[in-house]
Order: sequence, then structure tokens, then C-alpha cells
Amino acid sequence: MKIPQIKKSSILLFFWSIFFFGNMSDFYAQSDTPSIEKASNLWYNTSENDTLFAGIKRMRAGISIASYYANNQLDSLMNIALEMKRIGEKFNKKRWLFHANQKISKYYFLKNEVDSCLIYLERAKINIEKKYPYLKAWYLSNIARAYSTLLNDIEQAEHYYLACLQVAETHNIDYFKRFAYFGLADIYHKKNDYLKALNYCFKTVKLKGKRLDRQKIALARIALIYEELGLKEYAKDIYSSTNELFYKPNNDDDPIQKVKNYEILLTGPASLKEAKAYFDKGISIIDSISLAEYFRLSFLHKLGHKYQENNNYDEALKYFKECLNRAQKNGNIPYQQTTYLPLAQIYLKKGEFTLSLKNCRQAEQFFGKTKKSDGYNQCSYELYKTFSKNFENLGQLDSALHYLRKSEVLLNFSNHAELTKAVISQYLKFKEEQINEIIKIKKRNAQKTAKMAAINRQKFNYIIGLILLFTIIFSSIFVTHLRQKNNFNKQLENNNQELKLKKDNLKRLNEDLNNKSYVVSHRIHTELISIISLGKEISSKGLKISEKDLLNYYQLSSTKFRILKDYCKDILTQKHD
Repeated sequence: MKIPQIKKSSILLFFWSIFFFGNMSDFYAQSDTPSIEKASNLWYNTSENDTLFAGIKRMRAGISIASYYANNQLDSLMNIALEMKRIGEKFNKKRWLFHANQKISKYYFLKNEVDSCLIYLERAKINIEKKYPYLKAWYLSNIARAYSTLLNDIEQAEHYYLACLQVAETHNIDYFKRFAYFGLADIYHKKNDYLKALNYCFKTVKLKGKRLDRQKIALARIALIYEELGLKEYAKDIYSSTNELFYKPNNDDDPIQKVKNYEILLTGPASLKEAKAYFDKGISIIDSISLAEYFRLSFLHKLGHKYQENNNYDEALKYFKECLNRAQKNGNIPYQQTTYLPLAQIYLKKGEFTLSLKNCRQAEQFFGKTKKSDGYNQCSYELYKTFSKNFENLGQLDSALHYLRKSEVLLNFSNHAELTKAVISQYLKFKEEQINEIIKIKKRNAQKTAKMAAINRQKFNYIIGLILLFTIIFSSIFVTHLRQKNNFNKQLENNNQELKLKKDNLKRLNEDLNNKSYVVSHRIHTELISIISLGKEISSKGLKISEKDLLNYYQLSSTKFRILKDYCKDILTQKHD
């Protein structure tokens, strides 16, 4: 009766296991990916028999090696993403299709093919299930990055970053909170909305987690904003307050993030040598995966500024000219505008006033088309000062005075002063929070240190106690061993003495025995010779012997035998005694 029930239970268990693995397969696909070597073995060695379990293994491996190939082998990335898409369609797994479309969109993103990238991002969006907000945040972050990096459409990028932040804050997903804070800080920095940029930078710094690189880059951006606002002492304070600014992002898996990090660090606390190293690394990534031309312009412009700050004007001219030529070729107005002014300043330093004025006029034309802002006023102030210096050196004092007055008017604009005050107050608040956090950390560390010291003392006492215990045990064992050894030696010495006495006694007894043996053997030998002689004499006479002589011989031999018998008896008696 039990066998059917067992069969029924086994069948139910089998179907429940299929159901369980079917629902958990996506979790395995999103879980910690295996190493590249292990993932490659799983991907290429797993049989393509289109079973659910084989699909789970291949999806996990595909996610891992697709991320790896994004750094160097884009064609391999696309092949794996297409195979992942086929597996997802075979089993109708929405989350698998989401991952596959995300990887395909990343391929087009790295290829700088905007339309295809956005198409596959939208396809990924279709496969998002409401019960998995992590995937929605992932999609929003990717599309925000696409608009920011590929299209330079900061309005759309801001919209998607804010949407990503809303999902991340609602469901408490720290990774995408940090990602959104970081992206919004970048956008508001580009828009010269320094208060919002600083606010999101501070939020990025405060939100601790696995991706500490973004906190470090956010600190560098804070310092850059202070420099742009003329608050160089505060920027210097940020640079010198932590060693985390010297982060080297060599192990970041995302090439776009690497380039962004190098872009920030190139103008941050890096020396000229370090800045050139960051520039070379960034350009090598841009060349290898065909990134947007925006990054190349940014790197050229920032390195030119670095050389200008270090008074290396020839190198600065080389990079600014290349940046201007590329900006003109691509029709990039912002970089044309921002490059003419430093060129004019460099030519002014080199004493080439005509060329400096020419670049000043070019910059002025672009400034007339630009939206007015605090950043605009600051640049205009620098431009008018450069105009004034050039005309002064050329002897045209009226023109020099005209531009000098225009620059002085810009010194008193109220918005900039209010912004500076707000930024300083925000920095002081951040600094106070940092100090409080440091105090808390120090207290926690002090408590941990005290606790560890108590534990170490306890361990030390245990160790000392164990050492003393082992010392006592060893000493008692050693003393016991010595006593036993001494007793054994004494007993051995006594035994040796006894053996010596016995040996001497045995020797004496042997000597006595030898002496007695000699006497006995001599006595017996004598008696036997006498008896033998009598026998010979009787035998020699034969029948001629008389009866009287025969009787004498008999008596004599009997006497001899009796003597010999008594002697032997005496010897045996002495032996028993």
C-alpha cells in the first residue's frame, strides 16, 4: 500500500522542483556572476540542448562574459547577447530577454550608434516586470547615460536620472541611488547650477557602499566647482583633506565610467605628469571602443588648461588648437566658445597681441549667442580683461579703458555673490557633518580598540596561564623522570654489585670444585688402577692360581671396591649438603 504513495510523492516533488527552478532561474542569472574562466567554461562547454537547466547555466555565464567582452571584444559581446536573446525567447523568460537586450544596447552604445542603442533599450523596457524594480532602475540609468553621453541631451538625461532616483529611493536600492546622484551632479555642473551639483555631489559622498570610486570622483568634482567659483582655498582644503582623491580607476568594468573618472581626475589634484597619464589612458579607451567625440574634445580642452596653469604655453596651444579644429569640424559650439578665450589668454602671455585680439573677437561672437548665467558672467569678465590688456599693450588706451569698465561692472553682479555665500554655507555644513562623522568613527574605533585591547589582554592572560601550566606539567614530568632515572641507576648499581659478589663467589666455588674434582679423580683413579692391577694379576695366573690366593685377591678387591663405594658415597653426600 505504501509504494503508490511513494510514487505519487516523487512525481509531485519532481514537478515542484521544475516549478521552483523555473521561477528561480532569473535569480541565478542575476546573482553574483562566476569568474571569467569559469563563466567561459560554462558558456562554451554546456550542451546546447535547449533544456531549462542548461539555459540557466548559460544565462549566468553569458551575463558575466558579456560584461567582460564590453571592455575589448565588441563582436564577441554581440554574439553572446544574441545567443542570450535566443535562449530567452525559447523559454519565454522576460528577465532573460531584458538582460539580452541590455547587452545588445550596450554594444551599440559603445559603437556610438545612437538609434540602435535606444531601440534596444526600449525593447528591454518591454520586458520589465513590475515586481522587479531593480530592472526598472537599471533601464532608467542606462537610457539616462545614453542621452547624456551619446546625444549630449542633458534635459532628457536629467529626466531619466530623476526617474531612476525616484525608483531607487522608493525601493532603497543604494547602487542606483549613487548612480543617479553622480549623474545629476554631472548634469547640473554642465548647466552651471552649482548649488544642485554640489548637493548631489555631497549626497554621493555620504552614501557609502561598494562603489567608493564615485564618492572619490564626487569629491574631486566638488573641488572643481569651488575652483570655478573662485573659492580656491576651499578647493585646496578638499584636495588636501583626503587621500581618496588620488583614486586610480584601473579596475572599473565600465569603459564609459573609466573615461568619466579620468576626465574628472585629469583636472583635479593631479600633477602635470599624472594629468598626461590620465589623458593617454582616456584617449586609448576612446580610440579602442569608438566613444562619442564629446569625450575627446573634453580631454583635449582639460589637458590644454593643465598646461596653461603650469605656464607651458606651447603644449597648451597644441591641445587647444586640436580641440578647436575638431569642435569646428563637428559643429560643437560650446567647445568653440570655451576654446577661443584660453587661446586669446595664451597669445596675450606670449606677446602676440593681434592673434590674441582675433581670438577674443571670436569668443565674443559666441558669447552673444549664449544663455546668460553666473558661468557666463565669469567668462565674460575674463574675456573683457583680456581685451583690455591687449589694447593696453597695443597703445589703444580708449579701447582698453572701455573693456576694463565692462569687466568692472561684471564684478558686482549680485547673483554670483549670493551663490558664493550659499556654496560656502553648504560647504561648511558638509564639513561639519564630515567632522561629526569622523568623531563618531573615532569613538567607534576607540571602543573597538578598547574592546580589542581587553580581548588581547584576556588572550595574553590565557596564553601566560597556559605557558605556566605547561611549565609546571613539564617540570613535574621532568622531575619524576629524573627520580625514576636516579632510582633505576641506584638499583642498577646495586644489581651490579650483587652480580660482582656472585661472580666472585662463583669463581671461588669453581676453584674449590676444580680442586675437589682433581682430588676425587686422583683418588678414584688410584683405586681403579689397584683394582685393574689385581684383575691383571689374576688373569695372568689363570688356572694356576690357588684357592687361597684367589680368596685373598677377592678380599683385597672387595676391600678396594668398598673403599671406592664409600668414597663415592661421601662425595654424593657432600654434594647434597
